[in-house]
Amino acid sequence: MPTLKNKIIPTLTGIGCLWLVVQWLDWSRLLSFEATGRWEEYLLSRQIKLLLSVIVAVLVWTTGKAALSVRDRWLMRGAFSAIVGADVVFFLNNYYIGIGLFSLAQMVLIVRHVSGVAAMVQRGWSGNVLRLLLAAGSIGIVNFVLLKLLFVPQAANPMFPMITGYSFFLCCSLWAGIASNITGCLPKVNTRMAAIGVGILYLGDLTVGLNLILPHAKSYVISTSLTWLFYLPSILLLALSGYRWERGQGS
Repeated sequence: MPTLKNKIIPTLTGIGCLWLVVQWLDWSRLLSFEATGRWEEYLLSRQIKLLLSVIVAVLVWTTGKAALSVRDRWLMRGAFSAIVGADVVFFLNNYYIGIGLFSLAQMVLIVRHVSGVAAMVQRGWSGNVLRLLLAAGSIGIVNFVLLKLLFVPQAANPMFPMITGYSFFLCCSLWAGIASNITGCLPKVNTRMAAIGVGILYLGDLTVGLNLILPHAKSYVISTSLTWLFYLPSILLLALSGYRWERGQGS
């Protein structure tokens, strides 16, 4: 599909270059902290991050005929509109509204990725249903342990209830992404992109939760630097999972 490649490759190249600049700006703060015991939050880094979020959303909004289907196109547009909105309000330091918008984005992604689960369950017990149950149980246990170890000690923090509530949507979205790979509700390439994307997004959002409760010390610098190491690849994979990569896909 040469037209699609001609559109995507230059955009991905630009995104990659900007992402490398962000990585340098973020991790250089750690060098500054090690040398002086102080660090600065670079406004340029935050501005580039917001620009990257918008560029990825534009990729989603301009899928056109390369989208998997009309339904999938609008679901992805809805999810990424919420993601960009969340990134904007996070840029303005309004964390409560930001978490609310990210929760909305996760709900839309869940709707997208659970297609086919009900039909699979209705067909009766099978190995795939067992895999879905094992995935749900594993994600629930891991999330409980992480909350217990990392966040419960900070329960007095006013952000704790929001972080705990968001973790529910995040876990459901991670499970739905894995489920899409099991049910085959999307083409094979797309389900892999979606499943890997939500998996990396879970790691990125874990660091976001830490960012909201950690003291402004070395651990905070490391956690905030890790956020966009995970976040951009995750949303980019999700965005690309909305494209029809193989001939004959979509409707």
